[in-house]
Amino acid sequence: MKYLQFILALTLATGLFAQSVPTSKVPAAVQSGLTAKFPKATKVKWDKEGNDFEASFSVENRSMSILLNAKGEILETEEEIAANMVPAAALAYVQKNYPKTTIKEMAKITKQNGVVVYELEIKGKDLLFDTNGNLVKKN
Repeated sequence: MKYLQFILALTLATGLFAQSVPTSKVPAAVQSGLTAKFPKATKVKWDKEGNDFEASFSVENRSMSILLNAKGEILETEEEIAANMVPAAALAYVQKNYPKTTIKEMAKITKQNGVVVYELEIKGKDLLFDTNGNLVKKN
């Protein structure tokens, strides 16, 4: 019985994460939202997150993603960045609290309301920092 409960829980949890979507299933308004903001996007891959759509793509060899609602409105953008673009206090936090750990990925996330956060991935965790380098969330 516990095995069945585990399988059911795993199945439900999997449904909560992003699911790959072929471009042909992405609404035209959503695709237009991407191309309006990033007309040079290449290698576009779509995922569905709840009612929203996430496009992962490249622009001039930079990895990016954008989250749009079904109307094609941008909810957030995420851009891969180099260490020199991360607030120094955020890097110092990682060095102090995770010594000898390599940062796997660094990204700048801009929310629809203009709020910017920096995401640093270490040891399978995402650490989010504000523009001053203050830790705001651990995932």
